Amino acid sequence: MLAELFINNFVIIKRDHLFFDKGFNVFTGETGSGKSLILDAINIVLGKRANKDVIGKFDDKTIIEAVFILDDQTLKKLENKDIIFDDNKLIITRTISQQSSSIRLNNRAVNLSLVKEIASLLIDIYKQGDSNVFMDKDNYLNIIDSYQKNDQSIFLKEEIKSLYNKKNQLLKKFDEFNLSQEEVLREKELINYQLDDIEQIDLENIDEEAIYQEYKKLNSVTELRESIEKSEELISSFDYDQATISSLLAGLSSNLSEFSSIDKEIEDVNEKINTVIDLVNEIYSDLDGFKDSLDQNPERLYELEMINQKIFDLKRKYGNEIEDILKYHQKISLRLKELEKISDFKKNINKDIEKIDSKLEEYSKKLSSIRKEKSINLEKEIKKKSNL
Repeated sequence: MLAELFINNFVIIKRDHLFFDKGFNVFTGETGSGKSLILDAINIVLGKRANKDVIGKFDDKTIIEAVFILDDQTLKKLENKDIIFDDNKLIITRTISQQSSSIRLNNRAVNLSLVKEIASLLIDIYKQGDSNVFMDKDNYLNIIDSYQKNDQSIFLKEEIKSLYNKKNQLLKKFDEFNLSQEEVLREKELINYQLDDIEQIDLENIDEEAIYQEYKKLNSVTELRESIEKSEELISSFDYDQATISSLLAGLSSNLSEFSSIDKEIEDVNEKINTVIDLVNEIYSDLDGFKDSLDQNPERLYELEMINQKIFDLKRKYGNEIEDILKYHQKISLRLKELEKISDFKKNINKDIEKIDSKLEEYSKKLSSIRKEKSINLEKEIKKKSNL
């Protein structure tokens, strides 16, 4: 229920703080005294669009704040709205200035759409001329259900809704199996073709990155060998007229070695040079070993090309990634099993629908009985309060 309404600088209202009690609350006053403005303020704080004209002359902005006390049923409906409550209170604050408009729920900024979404759970507002709402038969059940709320009727409504959802899901599933024999055969043929297509390579145990790297290596064997041989020549060469890394380092070491015993710093430098020479020799050995491992293998290269092409084709047909293709494989495998036992599935679905229909009938009768009793009580109370 609406417990408090605070209005500041709204049209002609400078400042007002209203408190509401349970039951019947009445606003009285002469024409133009602001009764309708209070209803407008409530609508605005509940998300109604407002322009800058509502800002009064008493301040540079308008503030409207409403405090609602929520029952357990309303709190339950708001559970998934990510709202933090304090003592079952919901405080909505709307601020409108010349530059902007903002709205907060329990001091947390939110979108206007969220407030509009939950507004119907908080309050019903009827203005003059809205009495036809009570004459519309489409509203009767909602009026009766909102009168004298009890846990049993709430439970029955939720169960009936849940059962209808389950029934609709089963009916949708039944439609998927409501096929002629020819349609079943065609779908089975298509699924078997797709399964054979996917199972041509072992996607579950394939390492796509490793295959790609192996393909790149085999496809570049000639270029790799040439690059390694050139690198080896730069390190060491049988051509004594060619300056190489090894010969330059050896000359550098020889040039400094005779002075190593004279100066400790030169000795340290020479040791570093010898360390580099050892490292260069190790690099040469590694390159030579790698070169020996590079063998032309056209059969394996062709096999890798076919695997890469097959993976590309499967991704184009069944999913962007191998994981997506495997999920699709699992999905159509399950569908194939269902098609092979289609008559059994249809029988089981019909049995489940019959059980749901039985429960729906039981719960609907109970809910109808509760509504009839509540409608009688509501009629008596209306007559009593209307002195009829």
